[in-house]
Amino acid sequence: MPKIVILFLALFVGANAYLFIRTAQALSLHGIGKIILGIVFAMLAFSYIAGHLLKNSLPFSLTVFLETIGSFWLFLMLYGLMAALLIDVIRVFNYIFHFFPQYFSTNGQNVRLITFFVSLFVIFLLYFIGYYRFLHPNTVQLSATSNCSKKANKTLNIVAISDLHLGYILRNQTLDRFVKLINEQKPDMVLIAGDIIDNDLNALIYMKMDKQLQQIKAPMGIYACIGNHDAFGDIEKSCQYLQAAGIHILRDSAVLVDSCLYIVGREDVSLHSDKPLSEILATVDRQYPVIVLDHQPSRLQESAKNEICLHLSGHTHGGQFFPVTLLTKAMYELHHGYSRKGSTQCFVSSGLGLWGPMARLGSSSEIVVIHLEL
Repeated sequence: MPKIVILFLALFVGANAYLFIRTAQALSLHGIGKIILGIVFAMLAFSYIAGHLLKNSLPFSLTVFLETIGSFWLFLMLYGLMAALLIDVIRVFNYIFHFFPQYFSTNGQNVRLITFFVSLFVIFLLYFIGYYRFLHPNTVQLSATSNCSKKANKTLNIVAISDLHLGYILRNQTLDRFVKLINEQKPDMVLIAGDIIDNDLNALIYMKMDKQLQQIKAPMGIYACIGNHDAFGDIEKSCQYLQAAGIHILRDSAVLVDSCLYIVGREDVSLHSDKPLSEILATVDRQYPVIVLDHQPSRLQESAKNEICLHLSGHTHGGQFFPVTLLTKAMYELHHGYSRKGSTQCFVSSGLGLWGPMARLGSSSEIVVIHLEL
């Protein structure tokens, strides 16, 4: 087992154990009550992992239930951990500086109980706010101009999205909303910067999502690159499924669209592709503008070096929720939004879908509408 997996599991178990202890203390549980709480904690903590590992053996509805409950627990665990640590830090400072009123020391159990339920209420409130933000994506308007000599004297209306993460958590009803939102923009073409599939193609097959994807209306076509989640399982089978659903999958390849621009799709870095962009562009007529789809925003400089017109990425989700937002901002040169590098315009989308907990705090789901002047 890789060391990073062992480290993650150790941190995950440690965080849940700490929350269990603090919850048992707040509720004054002992004996059988504490045992029952421990069983509930274990079931919630490992429901997502169980659903993921046993998805091929369990009924579809049970896998949906386990992954949905488990993803919510991840949110509850993260913010519960933050709340518990903050409370403990305050308690330490009070032990040193004695700033709490006398009531807190003489009614310790009542204070712990009130603090527990207030914290739980705030966490649930934050989740519902984050869920609302997911359900109501922003529409980002972006104007771009061709950086090439050949002019077509027309403006394309392009919808760019990323990170749909379709599967056991984001199911048919969600995809219906996505398709409706895309079609409302009346796009000439649709570009998808990876992670159409969350982790299991079988979920999409079971829900017949290819029929829904075929409802996207884009006269000039739908083009996508592969994301790291798309690569889980049989990547060739996934690509064939998406191709049959009307999505042109580009893997370190380029295609000329309507004799006016090229779309390049790069293989995701998680697949360890070392094919340079310059090699992919060798067969491209550089009189035409080039749009690069590259799931992870780690090769922006390479696009700028090759004077790409427009570079589109996703992957980061804009951090999805605080404090992960701070982590993605530190990890990537551009973790969300627009940047210009020389003649190359770059945009990293926070994604239309999400992974895990169905909530966004400190980020928003979004669809990007690009007005590209050729």
